[in-house]
Amino acid sequence: MLSIFTLPFIAKQPLDIPPLVSVELIQISDKKLIQISSLKTPNKHIAIFNKTKFHVKNQRNYFVLDSVNDPGNLGTMIRTLDWFGYDQLICSKNSVDCYNT
Repeated sequence: MLSIFTLPFIAKQPLDIPPLVSVELIQISDKKLIQISSLKTPNKHIAIFNKTKFHVKNQRNYFVLDSVNDPGNLGTMIRTLDWFGYDQLICSKNSVDCYNT
């Protein structure tokens, strides 16, 4: 189950979610969004879902990062590695949350 907390005007837009994923869309106010977010400036929606356990796939190209502290830097690395064709990115436990990019 994927729960998405979103602002009312965002909830009216179509979502690009695979058909087999069960989604609960919950409309909330700006004030509530700020209260539940851990970010200083939250986005327009927050999703809650179960993450699968870490699994290294048998793929050719993977990249390991250690102690990345800035979400923007991690986002840049993700996009750059994707462009260069890397199959998987592994971050150390002391790196920023990959879902906060």
